Amino acid sequence: MLSFWRHPIIFIRRLLLPTCKTCANHYAVHGYCGTGFCDCKEYRDRYEKIEGDELERTFCSEIRGTRYCKYEELY
Repeated sequence: MLSFWRHPIIFIRRLLLPTCKTCANHYAVHGYCGTGFCDCKEYRDRYEKIEGDELERTFCSEIRGTRYCKYEELY
């Protein structure tokens, strides 16, 4: 759980954002219960640049509310 006192901006952003299931970048794997995965290109590029490793999937809980979260309404 994210603490309001340690990360107030991310905490408030998460409160104001709709759920990740309505985002165009969200995808879920069949048979997997829990949070889905986010297909956010900016976060993957940053991870590859810093860690030097290629990233296939990222949990939505890691990206949601951060500056890399580009919420797009699913049509």
